[in-house]
Amino acid sequence: MDVDIEGLEGIVSPYVLKFKGLDVVAMTKPLISKLETMGIDNRAFLKYVSSAIIPSKEKEIISIPTKEGGVTKFYCVLVDGNSTNLVVLADLEADELKPSGDRAQNAFKEIIDRSNVASLVMQNGHIIYANNSFQDLVGYTSKDMIIGKPFIKFISREGRVNFVEACAGFKNSGKENVFTVDSVLTRNQGKRINAIITCGRLYGGGCEDFLWVHVEDVTEKKKLGQKVKELEQRYYEVFNKSLAAMIYLTPRGDIKDCNTFVTEITGYTREEIINHPFTKFVSPSVVDVLIKEFRSLYLEGVKLVGKECELVTKDGNEIIIEYNAQVITRRRHKVGALMMFTDITEKKLLEEELLSKNEEMEKTLWEMAEVKDALEARAGELNRLTERLTVLNEKLNLLSITDGLTEVYNHRYFQERLSEEISRIYRHKEDPVSLLMLDIDDFKKFNDTYGHQCGDMVLKQLARILQDNVRKIDIVSRYGGEEFTVILPKTESRKAYLVAKRICRKVGETPFVLDDSGKTGRVTVSIGVGTFRFGDGDKSDLIRCADDALYKAKAMGKNRVEVWKKED
Repeated sequence: MDVDIEGLEGIVSPYVLKFKGLDVVAMTKPLISKLETMGIDNRAFLKYVSSAIIPSKEKEIISIPTKEGGVTKFYCVLVDGNSTNLVVLADLEADELKPSGDRAQNAFKEIIDRSNVASLVMQNGHIIYANNSFQDLVGYTSKDMIIGKPFIKFISREGRVNFVEACAGFKNSGKENVFTVDSVLTRNQGKRINAIITCGRLYGGGCEDFLWVHVEDVTEKKKLGQKVKELEQRYYEVFNKSLAAMIYLTPRGDIKDCNTFVTEITGYTREEIINHPFTKFVSPSVVDVLIKEFRSLYLEGVKLVGKECELVTKDGNEIIIEYNAQVITRRRHKVGALMMFTDITEKKLLEEELLSKNEEMEKTLWEMAEVKDALEARAGELNRLTERLTVLNEKLNLLSITDGLTEVYNHRYFQERLSEEISRIYRHKEDPVSLLMLDIDDFKKFNDTYGHQCGDMVLKQLARILQDNVRKIDIVSRYGGEEFTVILPKTESRKAYLVAKRICRKVGETPFVLDDSGKTGRVTVSIGVGTFRFGDGDKSDLIRCADDALYKAKAMGKNRVEVWKKED
C-alpha cells in the first residue's frame, strides 16, 4: 500500500506512521512535532507502538510517558497492507477537537440536514458529532462512547486499506469533491457490517476543517446480490448445460435466447441466432405449417407436443427435429414461448434403413433358396450379408420386445423378465419382487364414444405416465389390450402400494390429449398389487395374485388400488 500519509492528516489523524516490515519509512509532521513537545526520542516512542504493528498484539489504547513524568494516551489503529502497514494514532483527549458555540451547532445542523442515513462530523480524524442512526448502526448505547474517538477505530481491519487509500488523495481536493468507498465496519459486539462510506468537507461559518461522513449499511443488499448471483448461476446451469436444445421465442416468432446445445446442432453461433425469426432456420416447405401451429400456441394456449420439422444447418444440411413448445406467461400476459427439441435424424434414417434391409434380406433369401450353385460361388458375399444380418437381427430383437403402439415392453418380454426375477429370489434368497397389474376402467365404452384412434392415443399417453412414475430398474409392459404391468424388483408390498396409488392418482388428474386439435378426455385405472417372496410358489402364482387384486379393485368401484392378501 503506497499512499501519501501527509494527505491523511485532516481525515484519518494527524499522527500516522508508515512501516515496511518492522522499519519506519515515514512519519507525519504533526507526529514529529508532538514527540518533540513531549520530549520523547523517536526510538523510545517506537518501542511503545511496536506491539501495535504485530496483528496478534494490536492494542486499542497505548500509554506513553512524557519528559515531565506524565502520561499521554493514544488510540492505536493498525492498517494492514500487502507489504507496507500504517499505524494511526489519535489523542485520547484533545481539547482542540472540541469546538463550541455556533460553529459546532452549525456543523451538526448541516450534517443532519444533508443526511437521512447514519451520519457524523469529523475533525482531524476524530468524531465530534454523530446522529442516532450512526449510534444504532455501530451498536453503542450512548454517544459519549463514540464522540472523541477516531473514526477509523470503527472500521474493521479488512476495510481499513480501502478507506485509507481513498482518504490519501482527498486533502488537497477541490471544494466540491466527495469520495465514496466500500468498507467494513465493526459493531460494538464484533459483528461485521458491509458499508458504503461517503465523505466530504463542510464549508462556511468557520467549519472548513470539519468533514461530514455518511455510512450506508449494505449488508443485506450484498446478501441479496449474492442470492441473485446464485439464482443466475442455477439458471445458467439448467439452461446452458441441458442435453436438450432450448429456445426462447417472442410472440412475433423471433429467437430471444438459446442454449449451447442449439449452436451445436445447427452450427450457427449464438450471435447468428439471437434476434432472428425461427423460420429462418427451417426448411421452406414447413414454414407455413410452423406459423399456423405457433399461432394456435399463442391464441388458443395449445401445447405443441411431439411435433416434427426440418431444420437447415449452417453448412446447408437438413436435420429432422422433434419439438415441444409451451407459452410463457407473466402477470397473465403471454410474453413468449419456450421450445425444446432433439435431433432425430439418425433415428429416422435407422427406421428407413431397417425397412430397406428387411426387404433386401427377404429378396436375398428367396434367391438363395432357388439357386444353390450361385450361393457357393458367392460365399464371400454371403458372409458379409450374414454379418449385416446379425446386426439387423439385434436391432430387430429390440423391436421384438417392444410394443409397437405404446413403445413400452411387450407381453413376451414381461414374461421373460418376471421369470428372471423369480429365479433370482430362489437363487439368492434376496428381497421380494412386486407386480402391478392395471387396467383402464370402462375402456370399451371410451372407444365406443371417441373411437379406437383416440383410444390408441390414450394408451400411448398412459404408457408415458407409467414410465415417468417408476424407477429406471422397474419394467413397464403392455400385457394386452388396455392392460399394463409393472415389475418392481426388490420392493415390499407397502412400497408397491404407494407406487400404485401415485400412478392411480396421476392418471385420474391427467387430461389425455385425444387428437391434434387439443381435445382432451379423462380416464381412470384400477390396479392390483401382488408380492412374491422366497417360497411363495412360482411366476404364475404371482400373476394370479396381482390379477385377483385387480379384479377386486374393479369389483369395489374401480379407480382404486387393491393389494392381494393371503386371507383373500
